[in-house]
Amino acid sequence: IVGSEIFNQLIICAGAVFASRTGSLILNKAVVTREVGFYALGIVLLYIAFQDKRPSPDDVNGPDYIYISFWEAVMVFSGYILYVIVCANMKSVVKWVTRTKEEVGRRLSTLTTSRPNYGTAISKRD
Repeated sequence: IVGSEIFNQLIICAGAVFASRTGSLILNKAVVTREVGFYALGIVLLYIAFQDKRPSPDDVNGPDYIYISFWEAVMVFSGYILYVIVCANMKSVVKWVTRTKEEVGRRLSTLTTSRPNYGTAISKRD
């Protein structure tokens, strides 16, 4: 199930292009950023959840199995709940990100890029 995700994404994108009348797609930058960001978050959460590896209590010398605790499952499920909340409030999220980006840009533009003045070097020659 985990490995099929990238296949599904590629097939759906290719199928959408094939099904379009123009042979190309125009994608919304905010939606693509959201999807890529949550895809990366999902991979990180799965990586964290899959870290608990140990042999079965019945066969100590056997292969290691992956154990996922209740709290690791809650963590992964919370990532999905966050995704649903962001999707449901996408317009508000885009407005907030845009406002924050503009505010950071204004703050950065007030910084001077010139070299600081530490005084004048005085050289004495005899």
